Amino acid sequence: MRRLFVVLALMFTAITLFLGQGYLRYAAQHPLEEPPVFADVSREAGVVNNRIAGIEMSAGIAWGDYDNDGWIDLYVTDPIGKNTLYRNNGDGTFSLSPFAGQVALFNTYSQGATFADYDNDGWKDLLVVNWGQDHLFHNEQGKGFVEVSHQAGIVDDRNSKSASWGDYDNDGFLDLYIANWSCYPKCGRQFDGEADRLYHNNGDGTFTEVTDLLKGGVTGAGFIASFTDYDNDGDLDIYLVNDEFINPIGNKLWRNDGAGCGGWCFTQVAKEANADSKVFGMGLAAGDYDNDGDMDYYYSNVGPMELLQNQGDGTFKNVAKEAGVNFPRGIGWGAIFLDYDNDGWRDLYLAVADTTDHKDIGANQLFRNNADGTFTPAACRNEAADVRMSISAAYADYNHDGWVDLLVGNLDEGYRLYKNQQGQTSANHWLAIQLIGAGPVNRDAVGARVYVTAGGVTQMQEVILGSSVMAGNDLAQYFGLGKERSAQVRIRWSDGTEQVIPNVRADRRYQIQYGETALQPIPTTPVAKIGKPSFLAYLRTLTNYQLPFTTDPDAQLARLMDKAGVQLPTPPPPPPPALVKLGEALFWDPILSGNRDISCATCHHPNLGTGDALSVSIGTNGFGLGQQRQFGNARELVPRNATPLYNLGYKEWRVIFWDGRVSADPETGFHTPASDRLPDGLDSVLAAQAMFPVTSRDEMRGYRGDVDIFGQPNELAVIVDYKARPVWEALMARLLAIPGYVDLFRAAYPEVPLDELGFQHAANAMAAYEIAVFTFEDSPFDRYLRGDQSALSEEAKQGAMLFYGKAGCASCHSTGLLTDQKFYNLAVPQIGDGKGREQPLDLGRARETGSDCDRFAFRTPPLRNVAITGPWMHNGAFTTLEAAVRHHLDPKTSLQNYDPSQLSELLKDTCQNQPETIAAILQWYTPHNPSEGVTLTDEEMRRLLAFLESLTSPSALDLSHTIPASVPSGLPVGGNIQNIETGSAVP
Repeated sequence: MRRLFVVLALMFTAITLFLGQGYLRYAAQHPLEEPPVFADVSREAGVVNNRIAGIEMSAGIAWGDYDNDGWIDLYVTDPIGKNTLYRNNGDGTFSLSPFAGQVALFNTYSQGATFADYDNDGWKDLLVVNWGQDHLFHNEQGKGFVEVSHQAGIVDDRNSKSASWGDYDNDGFLDLYIANWSCYPKCGRQFDGEADRLYHNNGDGTFTEVTDLLKGGVTGAGFIASFTDYDNDGDLDIYLVNDEFINPIGNKLWRNDGAGCGGWCFTQVAKEANADSKVFGMGLAAGDYDNDGDMDYYYSNVGPMELLQNQGDGTFKNVAKEAGVNFPRGIGWGAIFLDYDNDGWRDLYLAVADTTDHKDIGANQLFRNNADGTFTPAACRNEAADVRMSISAAYADYNHDGWVDLLVGNLDEGYRLYKNQQGQTSANHWLAIQLIGAGPVNRDAVGARVYVTAGGVTQMQEVILGSSVMAGNDLAQYFGLGKERSAQVRIRWSDGTEQVIPNVRADRRYQIQYGETALQPIPTTPVAKIGKPSFLAYLRTLTNYQLPFTTDPDAQLARLMDKAGVQLPTPPPPPPPALVKLGEALFWDPILSGNRDISCATCHHPNLGTGDALSVSIGTNGFGLGQQRQFGNARELVPRNATPLYNLGYKEWRVIFWDGRVSADPETGFHTPASDRLPDGLDSVLAAQAMFPVTSRDEMRGYRGDVDIFGQPNELAVIVDYKARPVWEALMARLLAIPGYVDLFRAAYPEVPLDELGFQHAANAMAAYEIAVFTFEDSPFDRYLRGDQSALSEEAKQGAMLFYGKAGCASCHSTGLLTDQKFYNLAVPQIGDGKGREQPLDLGRARETGSDCDRFAFRTPPLRNVAITGPWMHNGAFTTLEAAVRHHLDPKTSLQNYDPSQLSELLKDTCQNQPETIAAILQWYTPHNPSEGVTLTDEEMRRLLAFLESLTSPSALDLSHTIPASVPSGLPVGGNIQNIETGSAVP
């Protein structure tokens, strides 16, 4: 054995020497990325266009297999539009159900929804609760749905939020609790909320209201109740979460004490159980998060949340703060326990609508269970950290791979389906068990429990129908097993019958019906695993990997460029001249701004490197051009530096804007702030980008109360911020009222009738203009890539070898685009007004992803013509190119020592260099920066800058000939870019 160790040591030494001697050094690379925890697959799954933009506080979700084909289907509500029933196609996608029209309930202010087999006929029925008459739809054995509310005795017509089902008297039929919020605004805050309703299932298809069985008050502003057996006595109790908004009577816990009391006995024990918190309660998660065999409760609030740990003696203790899940700065809504990583401990997901102070990012939270009573936020690479105003959340394994997925309901953005990606890389195992009731047990088996023991740990899950808020989860029970490959299963049915099944094989889905003795396997979808990188690939992520040495500088550079993926990008076809002509007019015409005072060219002027020579731009209501531009009155600065427009038509482009809020995917199309409401017909990601500056208040749209340059009201400014389509429609009305634009649109789109033209046609034209006018391929760098080895000077070649080698620049500035189109926090100083509610800070990419790891991260900028596009960085913090380069070599020190005196007078006082701000930036600093710690001599810096200069196209240096003499509106070309002191145009 000792000899073996010696031989292995010698071999390792030899390999090390081999890699370290006489070989060309490559730049260190960023570690290979793993897939996100959850990935947004809404578009590819077909879960789109399902909610009209609005601020109505409802987003109902119901998971259930209505057609009994073995695949769980989906129903979502829309308070002012039509509800949508999706059929699961069994291939990872959904399509509109043929019965969708029967349950659409257009404009009925639908809120919560649940699938439940209330009559035990084997087919999932559908209950939709509304602000108004609730609707019970009977499933006609998969042939359609029939509305039976009145026949069934469901007569609630109040402000119903959620419906929950449970067989409280164990007669084999599901009873119903409907949580009603309040009569506001009909009655006002001083009155009671509308009473909740408890219905007893008579077993004949009808219900009887028995709300009077619940003593202790049902007149709070109820959001969600769940039937759960909190005291482990075999019958279902009821826990209700109330909102303090009206009549703050606190949450309620009714203990089920069995028959008697004029029908059935419930005792209100919330106070005695320490479960009567008076909070703005909204969502409820029920489950055994600590694997002690008792049901625990987590409910949301206007911060902080509460986690009630069941003490096993009929009482609870709020341990949210100690557990790390109180999230005091969030306004929480739906909440669910789920084991997303299949490690055997139930994690927690919280839908967040906002922050309590309405600042910072209100991202949804995923808390990972640490198996010791505490949780850790899953802060990074989680697309389910939704930043929209989320209300509801519910889980299901919609694709049968054993890894539970999420559906999230948002106020103004509709519903998002997040696919669990953990199975691609995790070695953990799992078990899924579907219970089917029969005889004395309700068909959905609600109230039954499943205990799974593996590796010395016993997990318990109860079948619960109605939780989170306005939602119904998948009724199958999902257990993570960690490294265990089998488990013992014990089932306690709701009638008390128990059965034990040993040695159940993992990574399988099973079902069992009451009265059967064995689990029946049902189909499972295997997960495609992502292989680990080879040893050599791994080495490249850790060190300066090397290849055989050569003395030929062009050969050296060719190898370095090859590793960085450098090749000539794919140019688009030349756009039609008529389209370019229309785009030119639109690009230069201030008619596109609310106040008619600013055009695209104001901030992207061809004589200023297609920027404005400012660190951050001055938008609408400003005067002048470039460094002479100033405010017309007190306004906010545009938060970020105007990005250059060079060569943005290449086919490889997929991410636009500093924060990536506009992107393109070859399979799912464009991802933009308009979500599914983006019009069809956009030609490119560049065209998609052109849709949004006109909707930005500080850039072009203007603010409420603004008047245009003629003193007329700005009709764009009064449109609410979450509705982009009315802005686009209003702009098209402006354009088509001008004869010159009618002619230009007809020439560019001869096949499109005028009344079918939309702003997407204008955006395509602007993109065509930018492609035609700002694409240059005559830089020394471009000529070198095409084979002209003399195009680069020797100094520039040496600089290129630094760029692609020692200096590590090409780790991010890669490919022919000179960007990897990814996002990094490089500790750039915070200057300017900041962006959004987080002002004076700009949190960058995190504003789009909700991930803390994206705080202060911005897209890698492309470097074509970089020498003429300053100031540099996302906010123009550095006013010389050399300073920007040097910052990359030691970002932390550069941040701490940043000197704002280099900035304009307007910006000097905006530098956020307080210790707490610096600490916040550095907390989320992107690790593995390949340039950090690199030392460059003055000579090496000159060489590197010489290479960056070689990226400049001679044709881009003077573009004054591209400025038109006039625009169709007759407004000043380029907007108010006159020098206000002299009245002359700024060149």
